[in-house]
Amino acid sequence: MCVAIAENRAVDVIEMDAASHTSVEDAREIIERVQFRPSVARYKVYVVDEVHMLSTAAFNALLKTLEEPPGHALFVMATTEVHKVPATILSRCQRFTFTRHGIVATAGHLRAIAEAEGIVLESGVPEAVARAATGSMRDALGLLEQLASFASGPVSLDEVQSLLGMTAAAEVNALIEALIANDVGAALRAVNGVAEQGADVRQFTRDLVERLRALMLYTAARDASLLDLPEDELRLLESWASQIDTAALVHWVKILSNLDYQLRTSPYGQLPLELAVVEALVTSLDGGGARSARSGSKPAATPARCRRR
Repeated sequence: MCVAIAENRAVDVIEMDAASHTSVEDAREIIERVQFRPSVARYKVYVVDEVHMLSTAAFNALLKTLEEPPGHALFVMATTEVHKVPATILSRCQRFTFTRHGIVATAGHLRAIAEAEGIVLESGVPEAVARAATGSMRDALGLLEQLASFASGPVSLDEVQSLLGMTAAAEVNALIEALIANDVGAALRAVNGVAEQGADVRQFTRDLVERLRALMLYTAARDASLLDLPEDELRLLESWASQIDTAALVHWVKILSNLDYQLRTSPYGQLPLELAVVEALVTSLDGGGARSARSGSKPAATPARCRRR
């Protein structure tokens, strides 16, 4: 049965995509079919993917069947947005929460798959694909498959960046170092360099925020176990952490993490990112005047105002 299920020829395992079968009629069809006993297997299994996409009427139609399912039937409901599933449905299910895969684990699995398939991956490629997949192994394997068909020889980091619209880690690091040095000019040059490459500025900003988040966690806790990063990146974070003020870092993350929608809708290219970079460096963390991002610097004293009698 395991082999039959893996090869999609098990007639007693029925998979339904709720995103394209949302109506009450689709739910009623399941209810009618579930009464028939399995042909070969011990159970008849219904796998409902993206179950949160079902309509309210469809959920209500399924409720009675989920309360008292036939002894030969099992329902497996998968969703990435469990908060959209009605409480009446959740209360009748046994819930299993799956966590996202870490970068190191995903990169290791990609290397194993590539070796088995005879795909040569250059240094840094598995990690770049793992970051782009944001914890989804299915997305990571899909990207690897695209890269294998796209590349004529070994898969290079440049090809990954070209396919995904990513920028090299050097550009992200250059901007972070400019922020740490409180150098507005260098920061703007880094943003301009990314735009001139034709790279996706939104993806660059996501990569930047991800790296700043890692730096924030490391700076605040000094605990490498909180991060899923290789040793060379941890050493880089350690060198940055010794130069940075945590409050300034939190300020940068707050400003830059709100840019995705602005960059998607703005007709002015990288302008939202440029504004955010300037604001991050010249705006005081407490809403006052300008201050340096370096640890130990203090805002200038505000002159006392004369009180009118």
